[in-house]
Amino acid sequence: MAGLLFLAPLAGILALVFAGFFAFWTLKQPKGDESMNAVSEAIQEGASAYMRRQFKTIAVVAVLIAAILAVALAKAKGFHGFLDSSRVALGFLAGSFFSALAGYVGMTVSTRSNVRVAQAAKTAGLRRAFEVAFRGGAVTGFSVVGLALLGISLFYIAYGGLDAERAVHAVDLVVGFGFGASLISLFARIGGGIYTKSADVGADLVGKVEAGIPEDDPRNAGVIADNVGDNVGDCAGMAADLFETYVVTAIAAMLIGGLILKKGILNEIFGLKAVEYPLILCAMAIFASIVAVFTVRMGKKENIMGAMYRGVATSAVLSIILFYIVTVKMFGAGVIPLSIFISAVVGIVIMALMIVVTEYFTQMHAPVRAIADASKTGAGTNLIMGLSVGMLSTGLPVVIICAGILAAFLVPFAFARAVGAGVEVAFLLGLYGIAIAAVAMLSTTGMIITLDAYGPITDNAGGIAEMASLPEEVRATTDKLDAVGNTTKAVTKGYAIASAALAALALFSDYLHKVGLTADKFSLFNPFRACRSPSRRIASFHFQCGDDASSR
Repeated sequence: MAGLLFLAPLAGILALVFAGFFAFWTLKQPKGDESMNAVSEAIQEGASAYMRRQFKTIAVVAVLIAAILAVALAKAKGFHGFLDSSRVALGFLAGSFFSALAGYVGMTVSTRSNVRVAQAAKTAGLRRAFEVAFRGGAVTGFSVVGLALLGISLFYIAYGGLDAERAVHAVDLVVGFGFGASLISLFARIGGGIYTKSADVGADLVGKVEAGIPEDDPRNAGVIADNVGDNVGDCAGMAADLFETYVVTAIAAMLIGGLILKKGILNEIFGLKAVEYPLILCAMAIFASIVAVFTVRMGKKENIMGAMYRGVATSAVLSIILFYIVTVKMFGAGVIPLSIFISAVVGIVIMALMIVVTEYFTQMHAPVRAIADASKTGAGTNLIMGLSVGMLSTGLPVVIICAGILAAFLVPFAFARAVGAGVEVAFLLGLYGIAIAAVAMLSTTGMIITLDAYGPITDNAGGIAEMASLPEEVRATTDKLDAVGNTTKAVTKGYAIASAALAALALFSDYLHKVGLTADKFSLFNPFRACRSPSRRIASFHFQCGDDASSR
């Protein structure tokens, strides 16, 4: 299936081509008068200054860590001296660079899209303003998935992924790429998040509380910092966060696929294809997302959120169809391939449910209305109700994530046992199912990051409309766009956390196998141990279809 594997770098390149197309289209739009551009340029200058300072610090740290990796791993078990350790170090630097590049490109276009959205709201109305904002956000979305998939697939192929005997070792070397992405995520997400919230609260305190002036008033110098924070935190920061999650999740699935290959489990079905399958799923999802972007159009009712959900739904449905096609093409149409495909569908379902729950708690539904009603009696009741709703909102996501993990595990496990596979084989297939669910959940990352990057663009557009003293109807239009942007940013955060939970479990599973702590030695590794004595072995569990009832 080497031919199918090359779909991964091809999809990465295609995503970058479309990112370039959307950037070109967005930057061609009218950008308004001198006063509007003065505000936009101040935001651009502030965001660029922050990113330059951040990247200078990260560059020093990245080079030091790469040097340490090159030296420390030279004598590590399973590595072939300095050649392998230098490959890991190179991948680490590449992962850092690709992640930083994706965030910087996306933020650069976002800080130039804001004034164009404000101008579209002024001269062309809501629909055109929405289109400019969405396509400006798509630059970030497709830059992230394009660079991420291109980097993983090229390093995997270059390090020997086309050879079944070297594939497992190639995945071990590609882990360095994921480490590099994690470094940028650490700096960009935490640093950008702290910056944006500090600037946001500071601007509100000095403006609305102390001076008694409206939000985004031109007399408040903190407004520029607030708008800069939206870009460095919610655009570049979230891009780095999901870049890392996307890369690490794909690598985690490839690592577990490598275990299946190494142990020779169901070679007639899996073999090298178990390692390649996650990359091909990512490629299929990029193709689906490219089609889905062009379905995002506002109807006569001007339902902004509905237009965005149409794009996400199209991406998800097309991804499922393509997942089934490539699953049958790679593994055949048997029971085991069907179970892996079902695990992929579970990942898509988790994504959809996370969006539904987030939308319920952040749009004008009962929880938000309750907070609004509580605000009538003062700040105290507002705080109490807000905290209550916030805590309540975490319950369903936890249930969804846990149920999804169990479903993704149990389906391959049960199907494997049904066809006579041993417990150890079934257990490893269950872990592979969890990893594939995580990959499938992240398959719509391009669309989800597009929704996230849309938020800062529309927020900045509203600030520009206020500070440039545009007519009130312009601000009314940008406020409609911004109201939806607040929800899309919340959707992205929930999505990132849920996908990271699945990815972390897959990585932890691979780690336990690497150090020899399998399910019979580590009770937390076995979901069935909750109702059993910790001293019992997993080998005694036969999923209600074992040989001896007394062993259960």
